[in-house]
Amino acid sequence: MLVEPTGRQLGYLFHYKVNIKALEDEIDKLKNRRDDVQRLIDAAIRNSEVIGAEVKRWVSDVDKITNELEKFLKEDEAKKYAEGVLKLQQEGKFDRISYPAPPTGMHFSSSSMKDFNSRKKILNQVMEALRNEKVSVTAICGMGGIGKTAMAKEVAKRAKDEKLFREVVMVMVSQNPNVGRIQDTIAYFLGLKFDQKSEEGRAEKLRQKLENTENILLILDDLWKELDLESVGIPDGCKILLTSRDKDVCERMKSQKIFAMEVLSDDEAWNLFEEVAGLSDRTHDPYDVAKKVAKECKGLPVAIITVGRALENRDKYAWKDALHMLEKSIPDSKLKTDVEVYSRIKLRYDSLTSEQAKSCFLLCCLFPEDYDIGIETLVRYGKALRLFEETGTMELTRNRVHTLVGNLKRCSLLMDGNEKECVRMDGIVRDEAISIASRKEHGGFIFKCDNEMEVWPEIDSSEMEDCTAISLVFNKRIKKHPDSLACPNLELVSLSSTTVKYPFMLEDHVHKLELSENFFEGIKEIKVLAFHCIYVQSLPAPLQMLQNLRTLHLEYCVLGDISRIGGLEMLEILSLIGSEIQELPKEIGNLQHLKVLDMTKCKGLNRIPPGVLSRLTTLEELKIFCFDNWNSLEGNEEKTSASLDEITPLLDRDLKVLNVQIPNMEFVPRNFPSKNLTRFLINVGTAYTDEDDYLFKKCLQLRGVSADSIKQSGIYPTVKICEALTLEKVYDLKNLFPHFDEEEQDGFPWLRTLDVFKCNVMEYLVKFTSNNNRTDLHAYNSEELLKNLEGLRVRQCDSLEVVFDYREGPLAPALNELKSLKLSHLPKLMHIWKEGPQQVKTVCFQNLKTLSLDSCPSLRYLFTASIVKLLAMLESLDIVKCESMEEVVTKTKEEINNVNAESYVVSFPHLVSIKLDNLDNLCCFCSQPYAFEFPFLETLQIRKCPKLQTFM
Repeated sequence: MLVEPTGRQLGYLFHYKVNIKALEDEIDKLKNRRDDVQRLIDAAIRNSEVIGAEVKRWVSDVDKITNELEKFLKEDEAKKYAEGVLKLQQEGKFDRISYPAPPTGMHFSSSSMKDFNSRKKILNQVMEALRNEKVSVTAICGMGGIGKTAMAKEVAKRAKDEKLFREVVMVMVSQNPNVGRIQDTIAYFLGLKFDQKSEEGRAEKLRQKLENTENILLILDDLWKELDLESVGIPDGCKILLTSRDKDVCERMKSQKIFAMEVLSDDEAWNLFEEVAGLSDRTHDPYDVAKKVAKECKGLPVAIITVGRALENRDKYAWKDALHMLEKSIPDSKLKTDVEVYSRIKLRYDSLTSEQAKSCFLLCCLFPEDYDIGIETLVRYGKALRLFEETGTMELTRNRVHTLVGNLKRCSLLMDGNEKECVRMDGIVRDEAISIASRKEHGGFIFKCDNEMEVWPEIDSSEMEDCTAISLVFNKRIKKHPDSLACPNLELVSLSSTTVKYPFMLEDHVHKLELSENFFEGIKEIKVLAFHCIYVQSLPAPLQMLQNLRTLHLEYCVLGDISRIGGLEMLEILSLIGSEIQELPKEIGNLQHLKVLDMTKCKGLNRIPPGVLSRLTTLEELKIFCFDNWNSLEGNEEKTSASLDEITPLLDRDLKVLNVQIPNMEFVPRNFPSKNLTRFLINVGTAYTDEDDYLFKKCLQLRGVSADSIKQSGIYPTVKICEALTLEKVYDLKNLFPHFDEEEQDGFPWLRTLDVFKCNVMEYLVKFTSNNNRTDLHAYNSEELLKNLEGLRVRQCDSLEVVFDYREGPLAPALNELKSLKLSHLPKLMHIWKEGPQQVKTVCFQNLKTLSLDSCPSLRYLFTASIVKLLAMLESLDIVKCESMEEVVTKTKEEINNVNAESYVVSFPHLVSIKLDNLDNLCCFCSQPYAFEFPFLETLQIRKCPKLQTFM
């Protein structure tokens, strides 16, 4: 609560001999308010919002006055500072902390387009057309796989680099244009938010934005038919670059300049083929055959790349077989050019030696075009379909799928997605995948994606007979669907709405799914059932007929009564990711074969009935991160919800992956055997992480707990085995080592990332001490300490004076794997490395690449010359708001006595960037006459360093 500066309060503060005590009390209140504001700031930053200038000023003023008070807190100073403290308390009331961030613009990295003469010519012509004020619509046309998208991306990058346009936005239109998605993409990168729900209303708002914003280039990629720009909201005269396979489409779009992309010349095609097929040696056995194979690719980049990579490192027999297949695979057709492309992709598919890789590839065609396909989804579908029969556990299956996906990416049949742990399919590759999968011998897959779909598509009875997978993607409510599906071989059904991403946006009248009681009667062999972004009021009773169902996905759905899931006796995987659900039905406990229960992002989940989790004895993976309404382990009252001791027996059985949120230490069982887990994300205290990455490491986050309670609780063994550790507001923690390593002295060998935040009594992070009898820490081998640590971040620890203190200890730990060190808002920090003679070994910190310091006002220098020698791989150095820093590199007494400064060379052999910002007392980089070397320095940024007269 903020304190009003009334006359009575001031009179109390200034009363003799109580001034200091009262002032300290008010400072504590101010610091608490500052912590509350900082938490809101941190949340806003995670949401990519911009912090208000007044808020930033207030935080800076608070930090300044609290730092000054620590230096000048005397009775005769109290009145002056009390007025300032109370004033800041009064000002610390903000209507809002942050504002939506301005659009950052679309990023275009270097494209995959090769620097061939034929491509440079087109590129220059397109750039010239874009510079022409009289040309508003420019088009690139050419057959599929010719490289139109790569060319468009290169144009976008050039246009951005040359500042030809204020903004460049590229959007995929594709075969089935989704006007809403096109509007969303353009609006996002222009910083526009839609309040309107109708496409017409959104179009009008987008039109106004584009008309009022100068110098924008819109790139519309992959048009298959004419696009109504007015319905999207793109006004006449807007600068547009489009790509299409069809010149007629370009003309109907009123393109003033159309540039046709042709196939590569023979020399260009061969150079590209040599590169992707690895044919650097002309004496290579299949070299002559390779020339013929390359010629059969007809100069098409996509064909050259797919065929070349398919034959890389293969023997002469594979090359000769491929040549035969290519020579015979091209029918005489008026669409010969497209057939050529698809036949090359089919060849790449046929050349896959693994049937599992082929199955994994075909699964990917069940998703919409330009869609980020979760690798974990492939894992769970494949597990249910028994595509990887010899893999037993989920972890082994996941390893197999990641291996297969990696192979498919290397073959150019898949590519990295825009989101983590996702892949995508190129449009042409996907077309051929659908063509292959739709054939009877490959499962007769049926895939329909139609924004206007309102009724279940008509499917021929012969197709239904052979079909093994059906995937429907729609934007409107399906008003009519078959009473039952007569698909005796059907194994997978996926129904998805692509118009929304979040369940709270689902509308009953639009996205509600009502299936007849007989719907499931004809598909009793089904193994996978997936609903995505659908309003499910209740599941029909005949669902329980699906006794072969192994994977059930109800993701990002609004869920009503789903208790009938409990009747699916063979169910192995149940995913409710992101769905709106209040209570997990007690019937879930009946699933005696369940391996995975995933309720990640189910933020409305407030109750899990007691006894449900303990009955899931075959569970391998449990993910319930957002749920924290656990029943206490203390007391004899009747349980109203699940408690964490239900998980304990599962950890002694098959449970290997755990993602869980725990309110505080009292809820952790004493015998919590986390050592059996292969991966986990465990948060004790307030949760700030929303885990998306299925391959999260062994992560432990401890917030708002005491150091002693950690050591005395069942969570302590987890501290010792985690790979990523976060410590926030851990009370009474004066150091990390030796405090957490006094008994075992094993040095935390598994820890890779460490984040320490607001541990306000911590004085140092690591300290080595010794006496005449023994070394207290790591006498046996100091190099074991933190030997795998890669990232260290320490923030807002008010008492921290030293990070690494080696003055009295044995040889320092190597810390050879540390790559990133970030220190910020440490008011008392005096030393990062505080060492005695010979304490820091010559191999310490040898892989450190990034060093960042922000708001460390007591730090007078950063390195000694001897420390610099250790940092051979340092690439980036940032120093901001370190008011007391006088020089970056200094010289110790030992160095002064032992080294001739004028002949001493200090080298930063890999340093690329130096940033020096707001350093009020910085006089020079180094006051000693050392010879400095920066052979790779590219950026030197110096800002607000008023005393800096010379860099060296």
